[in-house]
Amino acid sequence: MSDIALEELIYLVITDSRNEYQAQLYTDTPANIVEIEFNKIFQQIREWINIELQREAFTCQPEVDKTLTLAGMQFNFRIDRVDTSQSGELEIIDYKSGSVDIKKWLGKRPTEAQMPAYALACIEAPIRSLSYAKLKTGEISRNGIWFENNKEDNPRFLEISSDSTKDHSKRILSNSKWCNENTTLMKQWKENLTFLASQIVSGEMPVSPKQATQSCRYCDYSAFCRISEAQPESQSDEVLS
Repeated sequence: MSDIALEELIYLVITDSRNEYQAQLYTDTPANIVEIEFNKIFQQIREWINIELQREAFTCQPEVDKTLTLAGMQFNFRIDRVDTSQSGELEIIDYKSGSVDIKKWLGKRPTEAQMPAYALACIEAPIRSLSYAKLKTGEISRNGIWFENNKEDNPRFLEISSDSTKDHSKRILSNSKWCNENTTLMKQWKENLTFLASQIVSGEMPVSPKQATQSCRYCDYSAFCRISEAQPESQSDEVLS
């Protein structure tokens, strides 16, 4: 498909979407703002497609329902998108419109456990990658973890844009707060999330914020909180940046 044909297709698709919600859009929002947003979305999709065109052939399945059971607790969720390569490997993608930080998937108490949970729920086939589709103007990119040659013990932490690929693997893998070099990421995620789920199931609620200076800043219960009492062995991670 030529660039012109591709852009015409993108324009047609988002025009159809705008027309579908036209009454609500123009009731709530001035026409010039709708037009600005329309053009912004067009540019975002066009740049994202440039990233997609770098990939090998794949099939795409949007909004995939999955179930994961940890420590007897069942989690039901809907994954934005699961792609399958020609060789049967899965690529799990979650769309984000703001900032992303892959390091928040890591550690004993991951700040963002959503993507690790998705990976654990998709063990029916080898996972090639687990990534965010960052659709933020000026920062369109795919950020996540790629498993080289389907080897879970050889992850690569990449940030892929339309014109460059940044590899953050060395910096992340060298930090024991985020990764345990003696086991795979999948095993770490299974162990850590199962432990957290077991605490919820058992009703164990120790006052042990992961990042006390941030977690306690806006808390409404400081008057009777037990944070100053002796706490269980800390599992807190360093502040992620």
